[in-house]
Amino acid sequence: MRKLRRSESRTRPRGAALVEYVLLLSLFTMAAIPAISNLKNDEKTALRSTSAKIGGSPVPTDVAPTLRSTTTTTTTTTTTLRPNNPPVVHLPDGIVVEPNTFRSFSPDVLMDPDGDPITSKSWSSVNGATWENQARDQGTDNAVLKWTSSGYKTICFTAVDSLGASGSDCCDVCVKTGTVAATVTATANYQDATNAMWRLRATVNVTNAFGNVRVPLTITVRFDFSNGTSENKTCATSTSSSSCTANSSYQSTAISTIRATVTNVAANASTPCFGNWNGTQATVILNRSAAPLITTTTTRATTTTTTTRGTTTTTRATTSTSTTRATTTTTTTTRPTTTTRPTTTTFQS
Repeated sequence: MRKLRRSESRTRPRGAALVEYVLLLSLFTMAAIPAISNLKNDEKTALRSTSAKIGGSPVPTDVAPTLRSTTTTTTTTTTTLRPNNPPVVHLPDGIVVEPNTFRSFSPDVLMDPDGDPITSKSWSSVNGATWENQARDQGTDNAVLKWTSSGYKTICFTAVDSLGASGSDCCDVCVKTGTVAATVTATANYQDATNAMWRLRATVNVTNAFGNVRVPLTITVRFDFSNGTSENKTCATSTSSSSCTANSSYQSTAISTIRATVTNVAANASTPCFGNWNGTQATVILNRSAAPLITTTTTRATTTTTTTRGTTTTTRATTSTSTTRATTTTTTTTRPTTTTRPTTTTFQS
């Protein structure tokens, strides 16, 4: 084999050398950029100087770090405050029940306008009702009750929501009277102290099988006088009283007797629970002698005289007169007196 000459073995084409240089420079740059970006300012200056000395291209030192893409999700919670409305409760109106008979009661409206759950329910003010099963019904929206006494009774229901707001309602329950009876008693009295005019006062009481009936009823009483004339008067019971009093007009002493007779017991428009009157016309009669006379007591004025030494007091009715006599006091003051008598003295020589 032919030996190459020295010039041939060391000489390479200029184009190949340039390509190799560029490739090496590129690899160096790619490897150095991440490290260079973390260099301090004085280190970057030294690197530029070294690069210039070796005759290469300046190594870029102000290289921005590579940015990574980051996605951030932010959740915003908005709380809106609202007023808490109480539950809406309504009990039925116009309830009429039979006496001594159990009846179920429930609100016809029970809801929370905010949609909050109702956590408490209770019944109150049942006016002496008898519970069928209080342990079962209290705390629910249904109560089974009965009354033996007639008249208007009140029941109330309360509901509480989960936030503590409460709503309630009450209603009247009219317990029917059934068949009622009327009794009458009478008293007589004079108009004034002349004892010339008198009248009869008739007190009517209404009852049923369970006792006194306290509902609004209109009672009609006819008064018959001994002279053959008569008149009608009325009185009314109420939810608080089963009795009422009707008075005749005043009559002269020529009328010896007055009779009172119950002629009708009727309900008015405000008493839908009234049953019926048994129709028995209770009556009572009084003589004028039953009316106690009105007497007048006359009190005369009295005079009291009290005499003391030096003072006279006179009292007439409620008038008091005091007379005081003047008293004279004489005071004598004695001053000491000194008297000097002349004295004669004789000397003998």
